[in-house]
Amino acid sequence: MNPNAFIILKSIPGIGPVWAAGILSEIGDITAFYSSDALANCLQSAIYCMTKQKNMKRKDNEAMASVQKFAAPAVVNILRHNIRQIQNPANTDLDTERIVENYSLIAPRGISDYDYFLQRKSELYCYNRADVKVLAGWVVTAPQDLEKEKLKAFFEETHNFLAERYGKENVIQSIIHADEAGQPHLHFCFIPVVPDKKTRRRKNLCR
Repeated sequence: MNPNAFIILKSIPGIGPVWAAGILSEIGDITAFYSSDALANCLQSAIYCMTKQKNMKRKDNEAMASVQKFAAPAVVNILRHNIRQIQNPANTDLDTERIVENYSLIAPRGISDYDYFLQRKSELYCYNRADVKVLAGWVVTAPQDLEKEKLKAFFEETHNFLAERYGKENVIQSIIHADEAGQPHLHFCFIPVVPDKKTRRRKNLCR
């Protein structure tokens, strides 16, 4: 761990030693980023990964769902986290022996999820601004009292609903995580797209 980076992160209001250490384990060397904006976006993805499983009070028969949007520099780490390619994940609830229980609801495309993201994004009009949100991600957790044999159907129905809503061609990832403490949950990542009334083209949602 870079001690200077650790000190810098701790100087940010709201980030203590535990958070600083967790963030560094997610993003690596902060000096590798070409700008403060790029670092800020990567910090966003790291904090998202560390907090997505934070306990929230809900009834046993209710699913929990939340959505977050990301700018371009955060995308690769979000996708890598979801397919367990982060070498030292900050999530202490992760059970590496259960990673094999995770699965995707998208048929193999022959290219990586990130390459598909780049390919689909290239087909859309996108503002050339650092604040444009080029990826959105739903995390949907199964109800606590849902029977185990019904989990697959629950996630498939959720996936189908979201894919129909946002467009199947815009879905980047749809992955079930069953290797963490608590209930299994779905990570549904997509490019948010809206029609451009002026040009009649499809474009990235940028707000």
